[in-house]
Amino acid sequence: MEIPASQQKHGKIIIYTLVAALIGFTLIGPLVGFLFAIPFFDGSMLSLVDAIANPVAYPQVKTAYYVIQSCTTTVGLLVLPWLTYRAFNNEANSLFQWNKKENHYTFYAMLILMTFTFILIISPISVWNANLDLEPILGEAGVYLKNLEKKLEEVTYFLTDFDSGWQYLAGLVVIAILPAFAEEFVFRGVIQKHFVALTQNAHVGIWVSAILFSAFHMQFFGFFPRMLLGVLFGYIFYWTGSLWLAIFAHFCNNAIALSSIYFAKLKWIDDNVNNSNESAPWFIVLFGSIIVVFLLNQFYHFHKQKNFGSASEIQ
Repeated sequence: MEIPASQQKHGKIIIYTLVAALIGFTLIGPLVGFLFAIPFFDGSMLSLVDAIANPVAYPQVKTAYYVIQSCTTTVGLLVLPWLTYRAFNNEANSLFQWNKKENHYTFYAMLILMTFTFILIISPISVWNANLDLEPILGEAGVYLKNLEKKLEEVTYFLTDFDSGWQYLAGLVVIAILPAFAEEFVFRGVIQKHFVALTQNAHVGIWVSAILFSAFHMQFFGFFPRMLLGVLFGYIFYWTGSLWLAIFAHFCNNAIALSSIYFAKLKWIDDNVNNSNESAPWFIVLFGSIIVVFLLNQFYHFHKQKNFGSASEIQ
């Protein structure tokens, strides 16, 4: 059976955008970032390479690392995928159009509460996923993944151990704002949108894009909670038709994590808040689940009643 041209187009957009994002994020973006980072590092290019490979041992590389991360995200995960997408769809800019009805300020207030609460209710899954023992299943590969995860955790801790308020604000830009913008464009604005159109099934499109979103981070021991966050962002985008709301929800998630680390360092909140080995108490999970379901229901009814169109309606 011959595949319709429109379906072929959606498939090509998904594949080429993913390839552009992968190449951009792992190769081109880091290379551009390295060149821009040279003036921010007091040392030779070779020593910068060593510092990037082991940033924990080179505290002075933090600013340069932020520059590399910014370029990697902006060039590799936004500019290149956007140019690729635009080659197939000359209405690529329409994803970022602002609609006052779809972006009402009450939605943003709801998203702050929803994102914070969602983090609490998936905390049992986060703890379970973080403590999975893969060695009996994967053998040496499971040990390798666990050691790799520990190394990535060390780098994350290094990047989020802010020494000043200015560094905290820089971290918000590099680790919260830019990834939220770029990742939502790729995985919700393009991948999910065209998977929904390809399969003619919103749920399939949302869940598949969420799985790809989590897999793209290449951190198995946070795979499932990240996937569920992707599902949350996906339904927000589908029900409202606004990529900005998904971007804001993604930013809230990242900003809450960064802020909790910095505020704990300032002794404004308890250090135990950031204990990844403890989940929220069951009654908080239960109460939080009720809040999240209620808020999601509001977005769902907005989608049904206002009839602004969904993310599956593609020209």
